[in-house]
Amino acid sequence: QLTSEKAVEIRRFLERLYDNYISKVPGAGIGRRDNYFPVALDLAKIYEDPESFIQTIKKYKPDTSEQEIRDIVDNLVARHQDIITDAVDIDFDATDPQSVLSEARKLTEGVPPQEFAQFTLPPEEALLKYIRQVVIRVEFKRATTRPDGKDRLQPLLDKLSPNQRAEAVRIIERYLGYTKTPLNPKLQKFNSWMQLFNWVTLLPLATVGSIPEFGGAIINSKEFGGVTMAMKQILNTIQNRQEAVQLARDLGVTVSTTMANLGLTDADDEFLDPRVRRWSDKFFDGIGLTYFTRFTREFASNMAVQFVLTHAKNEAKNPRAARYLSELGLTADQVLRWEKAQGDKGFTFEGPDGEAVKNALARFVESSMLRPNSAERPAYGNDPRFALIWALKSYMYSFSKVIGGGVIREAKVRLAEGDTTMDKLTGAGMSAALAGVAFMPLAMMSLELRELSKYLLSQALPGVDEKPSRYFRSDRMDWAEYMGEAFDRAGYAGPLGLVGMMSKSAEWGGSGLAPLLGPTYGLLVDDIALGIMDGDGLSILPKRIIPGYSIAL
Repeated sequence: QLTSEKAVEIRRFLERLYDNYISKVPGAGIGRRDNYFPVALDLAKIYEDPESFIQTIKKYKPDTSEQEIRDIVDNLVARHQDIITDAVDIDFDATDPQSVLSEARKLTEGVPPQEFAQFTLPPEEALLKYIRQVVIRVEFKRATTRPDGKDRLQPLLDKLSPNQRAEAVRIIERYLGYTKTPLNPKLQKFNSWMQLFNWVTLLPLATVGSIPEFGGAIINSKEFGGVTMAMKQILNTIQNRQEAVQLARDLGVTVSTTMANLGLTDADDEFLDPRVRRWSDKFFDGIGLTYFTRFTREFASNMAVQFVLTHAKNEAKNPRAARYLSELGLTADQVLRWEKAQGDKGFTFEGPDGEAVKNALARFVESSMLRPNSAERPAYGNDPRFALIWALKSYMYSFSKVIGGGVIREAKVRLAEGDTTMDKLTGAGMSAALAGVAFMPLAMMSLELRELSKYLLSQALPGVDEKPSRYFRSDRMDWAEYMGEAFDRAGYAGPLGLVGMMSKSAEWGGSGLAPLLGPTYGLLVDDIALGIMDGDGLSILPKRIIPGYSIAL
């Protein structure tokens, strides 16, 4: 009955989503319904006025006790779940995958959707949330369900002690975006806007600072030839934009937002105010970080193709070529058959060989380009109440685990492969040397461009009259200090970099705790409170709270 072409298109999309994706995963537990569109509750509004929501339910379900309604509503809000429907069940808990939303569906069944108007999100947000939640559920089920339909997770949890089990479940739930300690809407809003404030005032040069990211693919190539390979693929990505864009899309490696690259997972994103999401997207678009993030994934996709083809053909007779492919789940024969099947219209990934190569390429990209997630940081970093404390720390933890961990793992393998002690030490040393070659020059370039950008910005802003020597600080460093700075900016210090940052903060007159407790603490304590105590409280204007000046001054 729909007459709008766009509405029909959306409906067909939802039908394809079910037929081609959801229904393909055994145990997903999601039924199919015609003419379906999701409804999403605005949990913040329910949190602020639960009584009105409860009474709306009560009006249409007089036989349901108010306490039962209240318990279900409290549980729904506590889990921070937002999709309600009488057609599908997309809630999942490590111990009871269907409890919360099964109850919510029964509770809301028979209540006209218009009665929930004041408690629901706009349709576009409902659709995005539905897709996110249903994909998480399907992938969760894919990972925790055997082909015969039996559960893989529960037997493992049953082996743990009660305390260990509770801790494991808590960690899993936070990875998936649950919290049993709901965030007060006012605190949630404050956290959201302060994060945006920190991004706008502290990250205008984030694109320049992200240049070392190219080094991840070089390290993942595991050989010094990867440097030359990377240079060629950067040019290839620039010259053949459409092919690079399509390849990255086919691999599914460019779908993440720029905020995800800063360490915000989908679970974190749930706690951001919608307006903050929109404004942050515009900000990151404006400084070029969105484009740069996408470009690095496209470059890494081309790099991945070249990597598997090089080692499948193995014209250099590299004795480690088969191992490199095996670590990606490939054999040389698979890659060569896949290459032979390619036509003139770009890469395709049909059939078993195509699927294997596609998974291997995606794995190469994901282990080359950082996308910090919940599993790559301490447990407290996944608690939304500590969002401002944890802000901007995810990258250093992720670098340490993914890039640094990868270098260490490769060095260990080479130590085991060598026939003699010298072979072992040489192999491990070459792995470490490649890490330096991959990141240090890029970090140095990033540092120089950052200093130049600050200087040019100071010349463009009215009221800034600083000498050039103030900005080109690296020119005054001796070699030891300069190499230490480059090492730190390359990311190799990892979480230990916080110690150095705390030391510098104390040297500059701050409390020394700002790097540990986050930029908001630095603003409120180091800049405002300590500034007032020193009789210079107005020094915060404009150097900390006005975008642009916060970088130039």
